[in-house]
Amino acid sequence: MVMARSGQVYGLLGRVRMIPTSMAGVFGSDDLIRIALDESRIPGGYLQTFLSNETYGRLLVVRNASGTSIPHLDPVDIQEVPVPRFDARSEEAISDLALRGNELLADADELETRAIARATQLVAREAGLHGLAETLPN
Repeated sequence: MVMARSGQVYGLLGRVRMIPTSMAGVFGSDDLIRIALDESRIPGGYLQTFLSNETYGRLLVVRNASGTSIPHLDPVDIQEVPVPRFDARSEEAISDLALRGNELLADADELETRAIARATQLVAREAGLHGLAETLPN
């Protein structure tokens, strides 16, 4: 999971995202906080859901921001955010829904990438850029 550690309070600051396996090893910006999940302590999807909640979690995160022009979060600030806990079954149910949403988001990203590649191939072919058209995947 990563969190945007700088940006405007009503913008990207404090936004979290589970990183799909397709993004493993991809370079990220210094403006991200990596949150290493210990699934034996808290389900990842539950933590993501809480931290993303505009009414509770995100407000608890962004209140720790410092700086005026571009507010900034430090990893230690995130460790201090109190996460409400429920019974394991409820947390797992929330986590499962969040993780399924992440899977669907990753699938949508893959479909978009394939659509862009196909459109680029068709445009290249129509424009007579045959060398480019043949190098692109179908």
